[in-house]
Amino acid sequence: MAEAMVMDGGRRGEIVKVCADLSCRVHHPDTPSPQVVQGLLRWASPKMMNVYDEAVALEKRTAHEKLLLNLTQRTAGEVNFVSV
Repeated sequence: MAEAMVMDGGRRGEIVKVCADLSCRVHHPDTPSPQVVQGLLRWASPKMMNVYDEAVALEKRTAHEKLLLNLTQRTAGEVNFVSV
């Protein structure tokens, strides 16, 4: 048990005893076990990487499109295309 100060409510400023052990199932029943967390990470990690890779690809494509648009606007009357 550790001491903590209440920050909100009618007991604000009062020193109380709290359980600081996050693996304690009595005082922290909603905290997932390390095995559950590892399982979720193994399941979610590839999906999150796919989402991240898609976002990076979209950002690069958007940046390339903006660059191409900017370049074509700057050289609107200066470029003559010649077919060979």
